Amino acid sequence: MDAIAQGDGDRAERAARLHISEGFRIRLKMLAEGSDD
Repeated sequence: MDAIAQGDGDRAERAARLHISEGFRIRLKMLAEGSDD
């Protein structure tokens, strides 16, 4: 039971980390395009 809950937690944490890194990458891209001038 604990192992299953731990697995779900790891999956949720991994998904959250992926979402954060994707948003960070988009923000970096916007910053790079905005600083062209």
